[in-house]
Amino acid sequence: MRNQFVWLVLVVLFPGVAWGEEVDPAQASPKAVVQATFNALYDSDFDRIIALTHPKSKEAYSKFLMELFASNPLDPVVAHHKQQLHPIDTKEKVSQAGPDAVLKQKYENTFGVIPKKQLRESTPELEILGVINESPERAHVITRAVTLHVIEETCQKVDGKWYMLLDDEVPRMWRHAQAIHEKHLPDLKKVVSKFESAKVLGYVPDGKDHVQALCRIQVQVAGIPFEELSCFSVYKGELAWDHLDDKDQTELIAALRERWGI
Repeated sequence: MRNQFVWLVLVVLFPGVAWGEEVDPAQASPKAVVQATFNALYDSDFDRIIALTHPKSKEAYSKFLMELFASNPLDPVVAHHKQQLHPIDTKEKVSQAGPDAVLKQKYENTFGVIPKKQLRESTPELEILGVINESPERAHVITRAVTLHVIEETCQKVDGKWYMLLDDEVPRMWRHAQAIHEKHLPDLKKVVSKFESAKVLGYVPDGKDHVQALCRIQVQVAGIPFEELSCFSVYKGELAWDHLDDKDQTELIAALRERWGI
């Protein structure tokens, strides 16, 4: 009876595990799903990329597009996204198409017109510096495409499978701008940005005597609270280096603010 009870709990909490469902190796870890997504881009396999993208992240992207396309058509951000998503370029068409079709249209318009060989040759090789686990279900993969900046890719775990989250920088920045605009500020150059707090989520090595520290920063712009994730380089010999492992991050954050102006 006890064994039957344990099995019932497994079925309820972890249905895939209980029934012996195999997890796609590409979704077995944050690092694996990021690498698989990048490989799929190399192969112009947009369906594969979409399958590896978190469903709620795709829904959030479609919601952003519907907000965007319902706003001022003369806004450069609106015009750019209409071109990028054509012919799914109205609020109604986005709603009718659904998140997967919307995302596939974006990839086809952006990368589908490039021959696969040319895409491979023009896309820098991916280097994964390391993984920072924020929680058992959320991780940040720190990457660099050779010659380019360090980029943080966020992954989410659901039912034992890891998914990529879409970059939300453009939606976040656009909504920030809308919120500021709604305050009817006469001169955006005079908008005051105020630092609120910061937390270093972790760091990964980036060569010898050099790490990338991932920081969640909270600020207020025109009195409106905003949050963002950023990577900062820390070299041996810098003040921040000696405080990377401090439990109390007060001195670490102060050093990063002095070095990078956050």
